[in-house]
Amino acid sequence: MMPVFSHQEDDLDSFRTITCQLYTNGRAGQTQIAEAFGIKVQALKRWVKRFREKGSNTFYRPPETRGNSTVLTPEVRTHRTHSLRLG
Repeated sequence: MMPVFSHQEDDLDSFRTITCQLYTNGRAGQTQIAEAFGIKVQALKRWVKRFREKGSNTFYRPPETRGNSTVLTPEVRTHRTHSLRLG
C-alpha cells in the first residue's frame, strides 16, 4: 500500500496541512486521524479551525502576533525592577 501523502519527518506544517485535508475532504474522522498519528483530538480541532478560517497555506505563514511584543530578558527585567523601585 502506498502512502496518501508524504513529508519530511520534521515538517510539522505539512503534517498539519495533510491531516486537515484528510478530515475536511471527508476521508477520515478526527478521532481516526488522532489515533492513527498519535495526536490529541483537541490539537487537530484547532488545526482544522485555523485551516478552514485562514486557508490551506495558513501553516506556512509566520505566526500572527498582537502588536510589537518583546521578550523580557534578564537585563530588561533588572532595569525595569530598578526603575519601579525608584518610582
